[in-house]
Amino acid sequence: MKRLISIICILFLTFSSVSAEISEGDLNQLKQAFDQASYDELMVLYNFLTSYIMSRSEWKEVSVPAGTWIVGEDIPAGTYSIKSTSVSCVVDITDKDDGFILYNGIFQNESIGKIELKDGYKIRLSGSVIFAPPALLGF
Repeated sequence: MKRLISIICILFLTFSSVSAEISEGDLNQLKQAFDQASYDELMVLYNFLTSYIMSRSEWKEVSVPAGTWIVGEDIPAGTYSIKSTSVSCVVDITDKDDGFILYNGIFQNESIGKIELKDGYKIRLSGSVIFAPPALLGF
């Protein structure tokens, strides 16, 4: 945990100035900190950065690999369109109690229309998909 806090501090100090440019030395310092972090610590940072990037207005889309994801932890709550990038992908979205099924289907290079994801919802993917703001995919 101390390493994770150190990495976050390095990230903050390295990129705290709005006008700061990222130098090769900055990246080398980050790489050294990452080399000392455990896989689990790096995944916490990855999920944090992905969630943060998706919350930015400049964000266009992100590829989400197969797995189980929790809205509010791995993916920010919000309204999305989801498009398959796999030949065939099963998408299962349930509420936070795993009781009410919000979406369940198999699709190929298709989009799920506009869907609102709230904190605690669980998303299970058998293949990779693209999450995008609905307007970008025509919804």
